[in-house]
Amino acid sequence: MKQLLSIIASFLTLGTAFAGESALIEVYQPLDGAESGLKIVPVSCFVWNIASGQPYSILSISAENHPPTVSAEHPVPNLNIASCCKIGFSGGDANEHDKSIVLEATQIPSGKELSKVCVYEKEKVVRATLECLRRSVTGNLAKFPVTLHCKEEDRKWLEPIVKEYNGADHSKPFFNPGEA
Repeated sequence: MKQLLSIIASFLTLGTAFAGESALIEVYQPLDGAESGLKIVPVSCFVWNIASGQPYSILSISAENHPPTVSAEHPVPNLNIASCCKIGFSGGDANEHDKSIVLEATQIPSGKELSKVCVYEKEKVVRATLECLRRSVTGNLAKFPVTLHCKEEDRKWLEPIVKEYNGADHSKPFFNPGEA
Protein backbone atom coordinates (compact mmCIF):
# COMPACT_ATOMS: atom_id res chain seq x y z
CA MET A 1 0.00 0.00 0.00
CA LYS A 2 2.84 2.40 0.84
CA GLN A 3 4.45 1.66 -2.50
CA LEU A 4 1.18 2.37 -4.36
CA LEU A 5 0.77 5.71 -2.56
CA SER A 6 4.36 6.55 -3.36
CA ILE A 7 3.80 5.82 -7.06
CA ILE A 8 0.61 7.91 -7.14
CA ALA A 9 2.38 10.81 -5.41
CA SER A 10 5.21 10.57 -7.95
CA PHE A 11 2.78 10.76 -10.87
CA LEU A 12 0.98 13.74 -9.34
CA THR A 13 4.27 15.54 -8.79
CA LEU A 14 5.42 14.75 -12.32
CA GLY A 15 2.12 16.00 -13.77
CA THR A 16 2.43 19.26 -11.86
CA ALA A 17 5.98 19.77 -13.09
CA PHE A 18 4.81 19.71 -16.72
CA ALA A 19 1.59 21.69 -16.26
CA GLY A 20 3.04 24.85 -17.79
CA GLU A 21 3.14 28.43 -16.73
CA SER A 22 0.46 31.06 -16.79
CA ALA A 23 1.03 34.55 -18.13
CA LEU A 24 -0.63 37.80 -19.11
CA ILE A 25 -0.39 38.58 -22.81
CA GLU A 26 -1.42 41.68 -24.68
CA VAL A 27 -3.63 41.43 -27.74
CA TYR A 28 -5.99 43.76 -29.53
CA GLN A 29 -9.75 43.41 -29.44
CA PRO A 30 -12.57 45.27 -31.21
CA LEU A 31 -14.59 46.73 -28.35
CA ASP A 32 -17.91 48.50 -28.26
CA GLY A 33 -17.04 51.88 -26.78
CA ALA A 34 -20.72 52.83 -26.41
CA GLU A 35 -21.00 56.55 -27.21
CA SER A 36 -17.42 56.65 -28.48
CA GLY A 37 -18.15 53.91 -31.04
CA LEU A 38 -16.12 50.94 -32.17
CA LYS A 39 -12.60 50.94 -30.73
CA ILE A 40 -9.61 48.71 -31.40
CA VAL A 41 -7.74 48.58 -28.12
CA PRO A 42 -4.93 46.61 -26.49
CA VAL A 43 -6.17 44.33 -23.72
CA SER A 44 -4.50 41.93 -21.32
CA CYS A 45 -5.55 38.28 -21.48
CA PHE A 46 -4.67 35.66 -18.92
CA VAL A 47 -3.27 32.46 -20.44
CA TRP A 48 -3.03 29.35 -18.29
CA ASN A 49 -0.49 27.28 -20.21
CA ILE A 50 1.59 29.72 -22.22
CA ALA A 51 4.25 27.14 -23.09
CA SER A 52 1.79 24.74 -24.75
CA GLY A 53 2.53 26.04 -28.23
CA GLN A 54 -1.01 27.28 -28.82
CA PRO A 55 -1.26 30.58 -30.74
CA TYR A 56 -2.82 32.46 -27.84
CA SER A 57 -2.28 35.82 -29.52
CA ILE A 58 -4.88 34.90 -32.14
CA LEU A 59 -7.17 32.85 -29.92
CA SER A 60 -7.49 35.71 -27.39
CA ILE A 61 -8.73 38.24 -29.96
CA SER A 62 -12.24 36.82 -29.64
CA ALA A 63 -12.18 36.19 -25.88
CA GLU A 64 -15.00 37.77 -23.92
CA ASN A 65 -14.12 41.13 -22.37
CA HIS A 66 -15.95 42.31 -19.24
CA PRO A 67 -13.99 45.33 -17.97
CA PRO A 68 -14.01 46.03 -14.25
CA THR A 69 -16.45 48.58 -12.92
CA VAL A 70 -16.93 50.42 -9.65
CA SER A 71 -20.71 50.01 -9.94
CA ALA A 72 -21.86 46.71 -8.49
CA GLU A 73 -25.44 47.51 -9.58
CA HIS A 74 -24.42 47.78 -13.24
CA PRO A 75 -22.13 44.94 -14.32
CA VAL A 76 -20.44 45.50 -17.67
CA PRO A 77 -21.57 43.17 -20.47
CA ASN A 78 -19.17 41.56 -22.91
CA LEU A 79 -17.76 44.48 -24.92
CA ASN A 80 -15.78 42.42 -27.44
CA ILE A 81 -17.82 42.67 -30.63
CA ALA A 82 -15.88 39.82 -32.28
CA SER A 83 -16.93 37.58 -29.40
CA CYS A 84 -20.52 38.84 -29.47
CA CYS A 85 -20.71 38.17 -33.23
CA LYS A 86 -19.10 34.71 -32.86
CA ILE A 87 -16.06 35.62 -34.99
CA GLY A 88 -12.70 34.13 -34.08
CA PHE A 89 -9.52 32.57 -35.37
CA SER A 90 -7.95 29.13 -35.34
CA GLY A 91 -4.77 27.62 -36.73
CA GLY A 92 -1.59 29.62 -36.71
CA ASP A 93 0.50 26.88 -35.16
CA ALA A 94 4.01 27.41 -36.50
CA ASN A 95 4.78 23.70 -35.97
CA GLU A 96 1.97 22.53 -38.27
CA HIS A 97 2.35 21.94 -41.99
CA ASP A 98 -0.59 24.18 -42.86
CA LYS A 99 0.75 27.65 -42.26
CA SER A 100 -2.47 29.63 -42.25
CA ILE A 101 -4.78 31.37 -39.83
CA VAL A 102 -8.45 30.52 -40.24
CA LEU A 103 -11.08 33.22 -39.83
CA GLU A 104 -13.87 31.27 -38.14
CA ALA A 105 -17.09 32.95 -39.25
CA THR A 106 -19.64 30.12 -39.35
CA GLN A 107 -21.83 31.56 -36.60
CA ILE A 108 -22.07 35.25 -37.51
CA PRO A 109 -25.62 36.32 -36.71
CA SER A 110 -27.59 38.25 -39.31
CA GLY A 111 -30.67 40.42 -39.44
CA LYS A 112 -32.54 40.68 -36.15
CA GLU A 113 -30.13 38.31 -34.41
CA LEU A 114 -27.18 40.60 -35.27
CA SER A 115 -29.01 43.68 -33.98
CA LYS A 116 -29.51 41.92 -30.63
CA VAL A 117 -25.77 41.51 -30.06
CA CYS A 118 -24.15 44.34 -32.04
CA VAL A 119 -24.97 47.82 -33.32
CA TYR A 120 -22.28 47.73 -36.02
CA GLU A 121 -22.46 46.45 -39.59
CA LYS A 122 -21.08 42.94 -39.85
CA GLU A 123 -18.56 44.01 -42.51
CA LYS A 124 -17.09 46.55 -40.07
CA VAL A 125 -16.94 43.91 -37.34
CA VAL A 126 -14.99 41.54 -39.62
CA ARG A 127 -12.63 44.31 -40.75
CA ALA A 128 -12.05 45.42 -37.15
CA THR A 129 -11.37 41.82 -36.11
CA LEU A 130 -8.83 41.42 -38.93
CA GLU A 131 -7.17 44.68 -37.86
CA CYS A 132 -6.88 43.22 -34.36
CA LEU A 133 -5.18 40.19 -35.89
CA ARG A 134 -2.75 42.43 -37.77
CA ARG A 135 -1.84 44.27 -34.58
CA SER A 136 -1.69 41.18 -32.35
CA VAL A 137 0.46 38.73 -34.31
CA THR A 138 4.22 38.88 -34.51
CA GLY A 139 7.05 36.86 -36.01
CA ASN A 140 6.15 34.02 -38.36
CA LEU A 141 2.45 34.26 -37.51
CA ALA A 142 2.34 37.69 -39.14
CA LYS A 143 3.33 36.06 -42.46
CA PHE A 144 0.57 33.44 -42.43
CA PRO A 145 -2.32 34.08 -44.85
CA VAL A 146 -5.87 34.12 -43.55
CA THR A 147 -8.25 31.50 -44.91
CA LEU A 148 -12.00 31.56 -44.47
CA HIS A 149 -14.39 29.14 -42.78
CA CYS A 150 -17.97 30.40 -43.15
CA LYS A 151 -21.51 29.53 -44.19
CA GLU A 152 -22.00 29.40 -47.95
CA GLU A 153 -24.45 32.32 -47.87
CA ASP A 154 -21.81 34.55 -46.19
CA ARG A 155 -18.98 33.66 -48.60
CA LYS A 156 -20.03 36.31 -51.16
CA TRP A 157 -19.37 39.24 -48.81
CA LEU A 158 -16.62 37.68 -46.64
CA GLU A 159 -14.24 36.42 -49.36
CA PRO A 160 -13.47 39.90 -50.78
CA ILE A 161 -12.64 41.21 -47.29
CA VAL A 162 -10.27 38.29 -46.57
CA LYS A 163 -8.69 38.65 -50.03
CA GLU A 164 -8.16 42.37 -49.42
CA TYR A 165 -6.62 41.65 -46.00
CA ASN A 166 -4.23 39.04 -47.41
CA GLY A 167 -3.11 41.45 -50.16
CA ALA A 168 -2.67 44.42 -47.83
CA ASP A 169 0.62 45.81 -46.52
CA HIS A 170 0.52 44.60 -42.92
CA SER A 171 2.93 47.29 -41.78
CA LYS A 172 0.04 49.75 -42.29
CA PRO A 173 -3.44 49.77 -40.76
CA PHE A 174 -5.98 47.60 -42.58
CA PHE A 175 -9.02 49.17 -40.93
CA ASN A 176 -9.51 52.32 -38.89
CA PRO A 177 -12.94 52.46 -37.24
CA GLY A 178 -12.72 56.25 -36.99
CA GLU A 179 -12.57 56.53 -40.77
CA ALA A 180 -15.22 53.93 -41.58
